[in-house]
Amino acid sequence: MGRNRGNYNKPPICLNCGFQPTARRFATFLLSAQLLSPIRRQTAVLDSKPSPLEISTPHPLSSNSDPVAIAWPFFFMETLVLSLLLTLGLIFLALAVALWAGTLFLQGYIYSEPVSQIYWRAPLAGLILTLFLAFWCYLDYHSPGRYGAFQDVSATENEDFDKFLAVKKGREIVFVGKKAPRGRMEYRDLQGKLWSRSDAEGVVEAIIVEDKEHQKIRFEAELTPEGKFKAAQGQPVRYIEVGGQERVMTSDNPGRVSVVRGGRVVANLMLNLVHLGFWFAGLWLLLRFQWSHALGLAVVACVVLTLIVLPALFKKTEDLAKQPPASTAAVAAGLICSSIRTC
Repeated sequence: MGRNRGNYNKPPICLNCGFQPTARRFATFLLSAQLLSPIRRQTAVLDSKPSPLEISTPHPLSSNSDPVAIAWPFFFMETLVLSLLLTLGLIFLALAVALWAGTLFLQGYIYSEPVSQIYWRAPLAGLILTLFLAFWCYLDYHSPGRYGAFQDVSATENEDFDKFLAVKKGREIVFVGKKAPRGRMEYRDLQGKLWSRSDAEGVVEAIIVEDKEHQKIRFEAELTPEGKFKAAQGQPVRYIEVGGQERVMTSDNPGRVSVVRGGRVVANLMLNLVHLGFWFAGLWLLLRFQWSHALGLAVVACVVLTLIVLPALFKKTEDLAKQPPASTAAVAAGLICSSIRTC
């Protein structure tokens, strides 16, 4: 009896092909929840026709991808998150113990007896202070460097450019920056001539830079009606932004744009005053110190935390802010996408 060869013409059944649409839908769901934003562009092209460049370059989520290579950035970020949470937990324990022991010692020495029910007063005061520090970390995470420790916050914000145009008698000269041995930027023109605000050909009347949106920004020198610099001999010349935010560039740092953010200092000062207020309220209202003693102890505690604890805490927060968003679900989706193979 002969075989029925008609079955060989039927398409084979592939479990991977059946699983592929489900995996894609799961990855798309995670992308819609913004859990996979660092790899959104890569997963969006799974169903599209690859370009010649994509054919020559292995796809980050292709079958040849290493799942460990995909997952390690997410694992690193989760490590930073756990480290920050652990640090806040240790700060809470340290504050609770310090307030408990310090209150027993100081009130037993200064007053007739310590406050009653200190077993819940000290931990509560420590918890309130820790929650405020966590909120402070939240602000610093979303605006790194703007809400850090008071001594680390600057009112001046700088932006560096690696090249600019120097305008001299209406002629534009290109200057390109390069790191000098001491770390400063050194600018030279295309002929290798070092930057100078003036020479035998005349003074640099303006400097033009190009921002990230490819918009040209012009900075004009402060000149006298005779066309000379207003700055005294030996003093840097100021170049003021034209029609903008009144940002400033100086002849000493021609590729660095500086803008004064007075509101940043005010906001940071307010955070430090609120920090002091929480210490004062906890010591006075919860731990029952006299208001003068509570104020003095609050000032000492704020200074110690500002100089020792807060810089390290905000350093961890800003390191976390530099990492791309990730989650455990994103890792799982990355591994699922990397396991998809075209049959």
